[in-house]
Amino acid sequence: MVWHGKRLAQREGNVSVIVVIALPILLGIAALTIDIGRLALGAGHLQNVVDAAGLAAAAEVGNPSEVISGVTEIVGANNEQTPSWAVNVDDGEDITLYSSGEEVPGHGTLAAGEQAVEVTGHLEVEYTFAKIFGLESTQLTRSATAIHRPGSGGPYAVFAGESSPSQTVITNNGSSAYIDGSVHGNSKVRFNGSNHTVTGVFEYVNDYTLNGSGHDIQGGIVESTVMSYPIDFTWDQFGPTDTTLSDIRINGSGQTLPSGTIHVLGDITVNGSGHFAQNSLYMVEGKVTFNGSNHTLQNVTIVAKGKITFNGACQEVTPYQNDVALMSLADSSSAITWNGSHQTAEGIIFAPNGKLTYNGSNGYVQHGSLVAHTITINGSGFTIEGTVGEATSADGSVALIR
Repeated sequence: MVWHGKRLAQREGNVSVIVVIALPILLGIAALTIDIGRLALGAGHLQNVVDAAGLAAAAEVGNPSEVISGVTEIVGANNEQTPSWAVNVDDGEDITLYSSGEEVPGHGTLAAGEQAVEVTGHLEVEYTFAKIFGLESTQLTRSATAIHRPGSGGPYAVFAGESSPSQTVITNNGSSAYIDGSVHGNSKVRFNGSNHTVTGVFEYVNDYTLNGSGHDIQGGIVESTVMSYPIDFTWDQFGPTDTTLSDIRINGSGQTLPSGTIHVLGDITVNGSGHFAQNSLYMVEGKVTFNGSNHTLQNVTIVAKGKITFNGACQEVTPYQNDVALMSLADSSSAITWNGSHQTAEGIIFAPNGKLTYNGSNGYVQHGSLVAHTITINGSGFTIEGTVGEATSADGSVALIR
């Protein structure tokens, strides 16, 4: 019996030694299991937050100043509701914007009109049992990339092709312009005055300015890329002509211009009011000048290598060929100029190499567009109904791509 008691004591001693040796291992396994689970929960929570922030940011890419606000709102709401899982996103380091044509890591090159936002978040996770071993916490980092794919924004009503980064290529001075269609400038765009309406998209490159109140940009404001003209008419696409004249010069009032398809080797100069032309194409090697009011050019297209100038109110032009009312190929600061109020044009007004200027209130471009190197509109109550090309709307779809 004594011998048996010694063996039992030895066994109890052996068990005690095993427990002492195994206890740290068991505690380590417990710490590993619990803290790995905590890290997994934290990583999932962090990913959910940056996913939501990325989608919110992508929804605001049409308004770049609102992208950071979208991220801040999502992250702030999370940190308020779950302070123990507070997520940090640095505005300067953790938000990356990608524009059309740029390469998005893990996705590829963005197509025309597409934009993307990458949001990176950080979460400090404190250990529970691992603190026994001197491990206090670890930082998790997760990223999400969301893409904005635009919808249709309607045809261009105003399109400026100049792409110099320092130049304002579209300037609208006055109030209550109604632009039925989209606006695109290959550089800076500026609208001054109040209560302007754009039913399509307001596209700009480099910078834009909206001064005044009450603007209604229905298709959104989109930072775009340099684009080619939505039309590409050349001199040779008009004609043929059946008559050649050295010049056309009319003085007085109420007279009728020569009709037909006419090649004018010099200039067209019309002085006086109430002149009339119809069913004609004028291909003019020089410049075109109409001085006086109430001219009616019905089913008339004027294509000139020089400047085109209308001085006087209440002019009316409707197109004869290619839906073009006026086209000037002049490389000039005043390729096409309309001075006077209540001008009415139906069709496209095109100055691919120079400046198009409309001076006067209540102008109306019906079933046409203003397309030029640069464009300035001075006066209130201007209406343009766009017909060329197709813009992309800021109101599209957003989705996570990475």
